[in-house]
Amino acid sequence: MAATTAHPEPDINDAIRESVLEELTTNLNSWDQYFTHMIAIGIFGGQVTFNIVLSDIYDPQKVFAGRSSPLVKIDKETVRLFVALAFMFFVVTLGVAGVGKVILSNPTIKTQIRQRLGKRKYTPLEWFEIAACCIDYFPILAFLFLGLAVIAYVPGVGLAVTIIVVICLIGKMFYGHVVITDLGSWWPFRLVAATWLWVSTP
Repeated sequence: MAATTAHPEPDINDAIRESVLEELTTNLNSWDQYFTHMIAIGIFGGQVTFNIVLSDIYDPQKVFAGRSSPLVKIDKETVRLFVALAFMFFVVTLGVAGVGKVILSNPTIKTQIRQRLGKRKYTPLEWFEIAACCIDYFPILAFLFLGLAVIAYVPGVGLAVTIIVVICLIGKMFYGHVVITDLGSWWPFRLVAATWLWVSTP
């Protein structure tokens, strides 16, 4: 009886891994473009707010001299504080995006990230969505404080901007919760745990 030659079956796990790594490469390029846009926002917003913080801010109380006072009275030092907080969030945006851009510009580090993320239970798209959901909060908070600063001079416009930004912030929080559905209702804590696992595992 002739012996039959057994042909090895294709490893499904290897095929899945190759597909995941290919998808991850595409999303790493998306990260690179995303960080570029965040850097532009951080530079522009940081430059504008920095100049305002160092300048002699016009006293908002003089705007309403001889007129009915607004419901919310904000002095110029409070305005300076709001603008300074906006500057801080723009700088954080610039710093985080800049670090991400530098990391992705190194081919060796980029390869290591691709290999390490390929071992995680989250897909590359989910990792990208997690990063985007976290970083996007910084410029939104910066615009929120800029809206509060505008209230001191033009209450109607400033209040409208603040409401719009708050709606965007709530929508962003809801979107982030929906995107990371597999993390459950405690996703902020699990996100920290997942990030620690990714950083600490060789």
